[in-house]
Amino acid sequence: MTSTILLTAAIMTFGAIMWIMLTEIGKRTDIMRAPPSFHARQAKLILPLAALFVVLVLLASQAKSWGWP
Repeated sequence: MTSTILLTAAIMTFGAIMWIMLTEIGKRTDIMRAPPSFHARQAKLILPLAALFVVLVLLASQAKSWGWP
């Protein structure tokens, strides 16, 4: 049960990452000519969410071995 909840949260986090990337990058006509501040803002949004995704997947995979219900 716990692993299912954690995996669902991980999938929702991954969806949020994709939504942020697609909406922000889709606003730019030429992503390669974007200023460094644009890429820095993207990194500040995406990297913490990516770390949360990894932590949730790891917790979901270890939930049964740790005895969580």
